[in-house]
Amino acid sequence: MNSPEANASAPLRTAAFFLSLTCLLGYGLALLTGWQGLGLIGFPSSNNVFYYLYNHYESWFMLATVGVFALLWVRFRRPPLTSGGNRSMSPVPVPVLALVVIVICGVGAWFAYRNHPLSMDEYFTEFQTRLFLHGQLFGEVPASMRPVEAAATPLMARHNAARHLWVVAYLPCNSLLRVPFSSIGLGWLWNPVLAGLSVLLAAGCARRIWPESSSAPWVAAVLLATSAQFLVTSMTLYAMPAHLCLNLLWLWLYLRKTWLGLVLASLVGVAAMGLHQINIHVLFVAAFFVGETVSRRWGRLAWLAGSYALILGGWLQYMRFRAQSELAN
Repeated sequence: MNSPEANASAPLRTAAFFLSLTCLLGYGLALLTGWQGLGLIGFPSSNNVFYYLYNHYESWFMLATVGVFALLWVRFRRPPLTSGGNRSMSPVPVPVLALVVIVICGVGAWFAYRNHPLSMDEYFTEFQTRLFLHGQLFGEVPASMRPVEAAATPLMARHNAARHLWVVAYLPCNSLLRVPFSSIGLGWLWNPVLAGLSVLLAAGCARRIWPESSSAPWVAAVLLATSAQFLVTSMTLYAMPAHLCLNLLWLWLYLRKTWLGLVLASLVGVAAMGLHQINIHVLFVAAFFVGETVSRRWGRLAWLAGSYALILGGWLQYMRFRAQSELAN
């Protein structure tokens, strides 16, 4: 009879196999097309630093990921050794792994990215954070710039010529959450810290999904911590590390399967939906609406529907207020 640990390893083994195969096929496709067929070369909109770095380095990280998944598949083919209980396969504790991720991303943010926004998305994160640090919601154009303020308006900012304002087109929570770090000169460390928390939360979610497996939390943490996309993006000022962290926090609370966890998850949803675009968290949480419906947990579904209707309505009102500020004389 298979042990509970062996039974728990079966889905992990299958996932490792298919992820390894997918990455290997992706790498092969990239080699066959010279990346051009993937839209990375030859398109003017793609001629920027991100796509240059992606084109030159992602293939090596993809091969490294194939190796990690292959090693995990080999590991889970062997029955676990037991001696009076389940044996953990983690050579490095998950908190240590999370700390290593913070250090790697922090070093990259400071020495590789030089704490500099390379894209307009990153620029507006910093721009909006500085507005909040000065107690402002919108940017007021200095008097010295007003003769050329229309031409000087940054891309993706809204310009109110009558009130001499620049209005940021993104929702505020990503910048708002960075304020405590930026207030002490550590704004560049915010996303690396979120990356470390995401590793811990990924392990915590795996522990709740596979409580009988001592290996699942460590595997989930390693798979996230070795993702090139995850590490590099966490060195930037993009909002995506915050989306990942808050969505994982939401899931960790949701998996408590208690009403307290559900209420706290909805509170997290307020910030997650308002990070920079509404649709990202909405698409994530929509799957759980379907799950509650299929499972016929009508009380939990009613709570999710009601709370998210309020959250969505609140952010739509904020967007309406922002639009009125753009047009007001």
